[in-house]
Amino acid sequence: MNTRLTDDDVRFDPQSGLDTTGRVFHWKNRVFRGIWADQVTETTRLLDSGLIEELVATAAFPATWPAELEHPRFGQVLEHERLTPVTFPHEWSYEMLLDAGLRILEIEEIARRHGYSLADCHPYNVIFHKGEPKFVDLGAFRPVPPGTRGWKAYESFVQTYLYPLMVWRPGDQYTARLILSYGTGWPHESYLLYQYSSLRWLGSIVRRLGQLRGYAYKGRTLDAYPNDFVLENSPAPLLPLVKRAMALNSKGLLPFQGVHLGRLRRRLESMRSRSYRSEWGGYQDGLFDETGAALPSPRFDGIREELVRLGIDSIVELAGNQGTFCRSLLAEGIVSEATCTDGDDGAIDRLHRENKDRSHAITPAVLDFMNPMGPLHLARPTERFAADAVLALAVIHHLLLKPPFYPIDEVLRVIGEYGHRYVVTEFMPKGLHDGRGAPPLPRWYTLEWFRESFERHFETVTMRPLDEYRTLFIGKKRTG
Repeated sequence: MNTRLTDDDVRFDPQSGLDTTGRVFHWKNRVFRGIWADQVTETTRLLDSGLIEELVATAAFPATWPAELEHPRFGQVLEHERLTPVTFPHEWSYEMLLDAGLRILEIEEIARRHGYSLADCHPYNVIFHKGEPKFVDLGAFRPVPPGTRGWKAYESFVQTYLYPLMVWRPGDQYTARLILSYGTGWPHESYLLYQYSSLRWLGSIVRRLGQLRGYAYKGRTLDAYPNDFVLENSPAPLLPLVKRAMALNSKGLLPFQGVHLGRLRRRLESMRSRSYRSEWGGYQDGLFDETGAALPSPRFDGIREELVRLGIDSIVELAGNQGTFCRSLLAEGIVSEATCTDGDDGAIDRLHRENKDRSHAITPAVLDFMNPMGPLHLARPTERFAADAVLALAVIHHLLLKPPFYPIDEVLRVIGEYGHRYVVTEFMPKGLHDGRGAPPLPRWYTLEWFRESFERHFETVTMRPLDEYRTLFIGKKRTG
């Protein structure tokens, strides 16, 4: 007998509010998709087509099956494999976005073989899980007639994958992330102004050029839309031209039709190499052996001992660079889940490549944890990445002694939000010492000052020197 639920029992996912097929909701830490009654027949046909089964087998879509649940809003309820934690596109590295784009093209090719096509492909419909980008929007698959050359999502693909990658490749990750933080993609006129500065002299004419560029993308996908839809959504001044184009297209005489997915794939692959090197991208190079395992480290050994003693099951590391320590903890079975964040795109790229090669159960994210980027309506990183213990190793001194000179209490408060039980950090008695020298330290920057600050926020369970440069602090979060 199926369990009956009401709105009071479930939490609807705000990201699925515009889905015309149904709504995603959460119940008992599981993920479900309610299907509107008038969409059950089409959804059943999709599930019976073999498309979703093939995508699940290729790790391109989460496992999906009928749920033994009922809800008065829906005619059917499906359950999806739960993918956690969720990273959003503005938290990906360059190669993560590139691999997500390649996955979209792979999915579109598979869908075409089953008589379907993606009507929507934006990156917010992709979740990285154990190194694999998975598409998660069941409602984006629409049936298409055999021989269809157009792709409804082509323009969206250009605006949400190609444009950000083209900006990002030479090194402007900040602008790329701003683009990605808006799910609608980069407007054509804005892209033109960014790439071709001379166009700024044309003033408002650039907006017209952007519109024409948009029409060109739509014109290449005419046969992906019903004729009535095309006529109803075409600007009145262009209707005679649109009708003539439709007539030519019906006879197979309209040039530049269709989207060549193979060429798009090759274009993305050609963008994999970058000349740009990030500041901290190679910081942990040389800390791994040829198998990808972390080399022995007395410092890490000391921290590892404490984590074992405390029985930590999951961690999130802030400013973890390439994830040396996270990888070692996972490899040795000390923790079962790990998220590694860093503000350096190059470091997270390296971690992402390692994830792909060795299928680590680690989630990478590009994150400035003191100043996170992203739309306000999305769940905060502290909600999505929080774990048993938060690790912030060899990072606090940078925040205190370099601009913008954060107050210690604000740093500790933010770090504490990422840990459910414990906070693990280090005091660096020599400050910004790089092994050769360091700027003079402020008089207030002492071990006693740090300890007093730390104990205003946490109950100290461990304070031990690791070497001459580091003293380990582990604090337990206070309750109440």
